[in-house]
Amino acid sequence: MKKPPAAAPSGRGGKTPRGGRTIAAAEIAPVEVPPPLAVTLPAPASPVNWKPEHGRPYPFFLEFVVTEQCNLRCVYCMNLDGIAPPAPEQEVRYDEMLAIARACAERGVNHVWVTGGEPLGRKGIFQFLTDLAKINGVRDVHLTTNGILLKEALPSLDRSGVNFLDVHLDTLRSLEYHKVTKQDWLYRVQEGLAAAEDAGFTRIGLHVTVVRGFNEDELVDFAMLTKMGPYQVRFAEVLPRTISEPVDRLQYLVPREEIFSRIDSFERLHRVDVDDGVPGTEYYRFHDGIGEIAILGPSGDCVTAAGPRLRVGPTGEILDSVGGFVGNLKEILAEGGPLKLGERLEQIAGLRRPEAPAKA
Repeated sequence: MKKPPAAAPSGRGGKTPRGGRTIAAAEIAPVEVPPPLAVTLPAPASPVNWKPEHGRPYPFFLEFVVTEQCNLRCVYCMNLDGIAPPAPEQEVRYDEMLAIARACAERGVNHVWVTGGEPLGRKGIFQFLTDLAKINGVRDVHLTTNGILLKEALPSLDRSGVNFLDVHLDTLRSLEYHKVTKQDWLYRVQEGLAAAEDAGFTRIGLHVTVVRGFNEDELVDFAMLTKMGPYQVRFAEVLPRTISEPVDRLQYLVPREEIFSRIDSFERLHRVDVDDGVPGTEYYRFHDGIGEIAILGPSGDCVTAAGPRLRVGPTGEILDSVGGFVGNLKEILAEGGPLKLGERLEQIAGLRRPEAPAKA
């Protein structure tokens, strides 16, 4: 198994030369983990500041939920019947999403997440990603996927300008994967990850929701992937909304302290700073690690934890950082076009165009 360079470069593109695969499309043998230690995670260095102004410690994000349709039926997400698609006239169009992306970029928002559902299943997604990455001011385009269609999508993604892949994967074991997703497609996810490395992607996130009795014994297995390739493995506590049955969340909860101690007691973790770090998240690395290990705050999902943001849903609804409804993109554009949209962004998110430099 060929090992990649000792450090993953950052910056636009997130690519290395072709080849250098570090993850095979095969399951990883389970590792025996010592009992967890009583460890208290270090507190963040400073209070979180979400003010959208120059010099803010955390970037402002724009998130697009381009679809709620998905090719999996994860038990913590949706029932076997899935979610009915919206009527065509209700679905937010790509040109409408690009309009708010331009307006946000003009006001300093340069991080964009594209999520779902399964975004790779929406028709026209690759052209949208390409157009998104070309917007002046957009620096990072993150794509969140379940990885099922990743291998087939790589040639198009490689040309699109996406520079961060985020794959939601909660287990490395076939039987457990089938239990939670109702599909036997773990091999497709593993092949997709291997193909992403072959394509030269050096910014690959693995988002792991930790559930007691299901995958807490795989924490070290996932963490060890950061020694093998350019992975940022993010562990998240299970959320009440991710449990489909009316049961006590605490019986499924694996707290952050335990997540940390299970890994740290196997091999020492070292706290590191990450340029695009997000509020409430600690980042760690093994002494010989290539990627990072992140332990998310109680908010859980990687975009919600990412701090100040606007979220545009599949029918145009705009939500703020705490999930409050602040408007509908389709309606705002219908009322007054891009000018009206810019005004609303300034009202609901405090986003401002940068002032022109004073003439000498």
